[in-house]
Amino acid sequence: METHDDGDHLSRGPAIFGRRPRVGLVLGAALALVVAIGPGTLPAARAGTLEPMKCGAAMGMTAPRRDQGYRRSVRDYQVPDLVLRDQRGRRLRLRELLDVGRPVMLNFIFTSCTAICPVMSATFAATAKRLAARHERVRMLSISIDPQYDTPGRLRKYAARYGAGPDWFFLTGSRRDSIRVQRAFAAFRGNKMSHDYITYIRPARGRSWIRLDGYIGAHDLVAELERARSLARR
Repeated sequence: METHDDGDHLSRGPAIFGRRPRVGLVLGAALALVVAIGPGTLPAARAGTLEPMKCGAAMGMTAPRRDQGYRRSVRDYQVPDLVLRDQRGRRLRLRELLDVGRPVMLNFIFTSCTAICPVMSATFAATAKRLAARHERVRMLSISIDPQYDTPGRLRKYAARYGAGPDWFFLTGSRRDSIRVQRAFAAFRGNKMSHDYITYIRPARGRSWIRLDGYIGAHDLVAELERARSLARR
């Protein structure tokens, strides 16, 4: 098990919550503190403290905790051959989106989530900004686990909230196809409120995936990408 506390600043702060009603406003302030807090303010991560973080935590207004760290593992996944729709309404084959000659990062989100999804999306946004500053390109996929609500139009608004660039795809489809993808990545938990905080990295075409279970900030996510690239070159 690997645990990390990155002390990274996610500069989008309260704006990442847009116009969330009621619980989102209260939770938004708490999560803004979590993602914006500076180094040394939270205790260092401890081995053995990792616990699953669920979107259902929003029911109790529990924000992701940095001191829980994350767990890293290497996995091979069989991606199903299916067609999804992106935030622009385009029909795209998932395998073709992944068949790209640069690293891929992937996560599962839903736009009405007020717990871990805004933090995961803000982390992807901050990671994209860091990599762009270094003139590095990474393809990002955020796949909805609530496709009946998350239409391309809603995904487009959600993507705009995080300043998503052309290499960041927000995908939706039928409930059946969404579940197929979740199962393929061992992420299906039965319903959206049991959604885990999981991030996936594939350093190069044909390589194994790096699975990161638990809270991870942009600083550590970039470091994990660099580590995965280094291992892929061997």
